[in-house]
Amino acid sequence: MSTPPPELTDHPQPPPRGPGIYLDSIRQAYRLVTDEWLTWVVTSFLFFIFTIGLFVVWSISFSLLTINDLDPSRPVMSPKILTVFFFTGSGYAYLAISFLGGMVEMALRQIRSEPILSRMIFLGFRNPLNAFVALLVALVGIFMGLTLLVPSFFLMGALAFAPYLPSIRNLDAMDALKQSFAVLWRHGFAMFFFLILVTAVSLSGLLACFVGVLITLPILPMVLAIHYNLFFPKSTEDFLYQPLAETPPT
Repeated sequence: MSTPPPELTDHPQPPPRGPGIYLDSIRQAYRLVTDEWLTWVVTSFLFFIFTIGLFVVWSISFSLLTINDLDPSRPVMSPKILTVFFFTGSGYAYLAISFLGGMVEMALRQIRSEPILSRMIFLGFRNPLNAFVALLVALVGIFMGLTLLVPSFFLMGALAFAPYLPSIRNLDAMDALKQSFAVLWRHGFAMFFFLILVTAVSLSGLLACFVGVLITLPILPMVLAIHYNLFFPKSTEDFLYQPLAETPPT
């Protein structure tokens, strides 16, 4: 029987962390991303290709739907334009969030020592209706809170997991909203400001001739995955653990 090295017995491992918001997860996320840097670079490239293309489609669609109602002389948009903007914008947000959700699932798999592939970016589109409804309800609450700002910031933090839970945990929209709020309500403001910081770090690669963002962008989904593991420790019950279907040989 082998004997553990003295340094392991003399310095026992610290106990697992409890749920909370941890700044050092940014450093941990960067290390994990660079461990699989090529896969993450390709995945980031796919993310930008799809989201930029979808943004162009959304912009054209919004313009066509409101072309007869736009009035440059009116400083406030009409109710019709606001309604079209909200529903078409939330549709675009759902597609972008779903791609980001696929990256969150990739990050979860890497944390759990599972192999990752760039095509997993599409995993966020499982359970699409519930994911869209969860996002839509969250957006309604956030927009209602914008009148006072403080409630809006809190809801953005408390519902941070909601758009991803229908896919990851195979939940309906209401359960996704409830579970996200239940685990994050004590950390709503902290999560909001933390995500602002992490987003800034993830986009900082734009300063490196725009190319660096391909390696810094995955820091955001990786940080979300790290904190998901903290707030949902019973990971073996997740939909995530169902094996992926392999691509059949041609």
